[in-house]
Amino acid sequence: MTYSRYRSLSRNPEAQKEVDTQSESTGGMMFFILLHIPLAILFKQNSIFPTIHALASLGLGLFWLMNDRTPRRVILMIAYITGAELLWRGANAHVFYEFGKYAVILLLILLIMKYHVLKNASKWPIWYFLLLTPSILVMPFFDREAISFNLAGPLALAIANLFFSTQTISLDQLRNFLVAILAPAVGLGGLVFFGIVTTESINFSLGSNFQASADFGPNQVSSIIAIGALVALYFVFIEQRTLYRYLFVGISLWLLAQAALTFSRGGVWTTIGAAFTSGFYLLRDRRTRAVFVFTGIIFTVLSYFVVIPFLDGLSQNRLSARFSSMDSTGRYEIAQADLIVFQKFPLFGVGPGQSNVYHALTFRITDSHTEYTRMLAEHGSLGLLALIILAIASIERFTAKTPPLSKAFKAGMTMWALLYMIHASTRLVAPSVFFGLASANFALSQNKPQQKNIITPLGTRLR
Repeated sequence: MTYSRYRSLSRNPEAQKEVDTQSESTGGMMFFILLHIPLAILFKQNSIFPTIHALASLGLGLFWLMNDRTPRRVILMIAYITGAELLWRGANAHVFYEFGKYAVILLLILLIMKYHVLKNASKWPIWYFLLLTPSILVMPFFDREAISFNLAGPLALAIANLFFSTQTISLDQLRNFLVAILAPAVGLGGLVFFGIVTTESINFSLGSNFQASADFGPNQVSSIIAIGALVALYFVFIEQRTLYRYLFVGISLWLLAQAALTFSRGGVWTTIGAAFTSGFYLLRDRRTRAVFVFTGIIFTVLSYFVVIPFLDGLSQNRLSARFSSMDSTGRYEIAQADLIVFQKFPLFGVGPGQSNVYHALTFRITDSHTEYTRMLAEHGSLGLLALIILAIASIERFTAKTPPLSKAFKAGMTMWALLYMIHASTRLVAPSVFFGLASANFALSQNKPQQKNIITPLGTRLR
């Protein structure tokens, strides 16, 4: 805190009270976030704990939806489920595989119905998803699991954009939303760290490492931990107290290091790409320019001189070799096969989940990892039209005339979702929720008093 700021507060008791209140709020927020480290470790001990947690999270979201006059707490539960989905899945919670996606879809549909926001929503998400449904008719047989696995993500993306396109989000509202995602991500990062320090030896190779991923899927662990790193970095620009800014820089750097140790590069590069996208707009805002430059210097210096050398030594110099490698681990070959399938079946494609056998043309029988080529192979020309709609919606966000701080968050979240779908399709609900959230109207001015309601429909004044 600067001397001038201190004198201003000393002459203004109300301002001092506001700062003290904010400090208490941030302290409670940090306690909530760190509480998820022992919680995640508990999940790993017995699958009954993540099962109870998953069902209780959805149940609480439904309870709030039925009883609250505003959607704010339900929205926070959607964010929380987004961050916790992989914890439940990896800890073998006794819920179905796509539970996180369908829990989010259910809550969003009920929010749309309860608050009657459909008439004010953007209509492109409806067309985007409808274009993907005719290919079901060309499937050789009805395969419910294949349809669910491949269309749950696009459905979540469409529903999230329908709802959030009718919402206005303030700075306090954004902070709460990000906390709800960050807490489970920190819990997963703590679980991964606990697994590393309690393992006698870890065999690092040039492939993804399950031992350094708490025995979860490394690609998804990397993505969720890295999204936590991005969210923690965002707090640097919305947190007012310098001490907490340093703390969030440390959390972000730690989570990114944990993501790198999984040796799954997708999550790390996705978050770095999103951070640079946000940074482009943060540099254009005089209020955040200095913070961004200073944070960037700290991050770069600590990474280059401390974190990377330490991780390289821990992995017998294999980390640098892994991240400097251009090997796509089969994703390029799978994408090539998808394009071949699109050429052979250009109208409706081969149907949801049916491209996997064709991947043996260039690689092996396996599911698609790149959402864009999957849509071409499995949905044909209609998938191409859906991709064009998605591209137009994305471009509008990058070119819209909005304040730099708002643009930084909207563009960064959009970029994270787009990059994620290059290497992990829609395996998790996170890219769908992030892409949907970025469709909202961000009102992030720190000079105006924030509304107490977390999120309200555009044009609606809650009394």
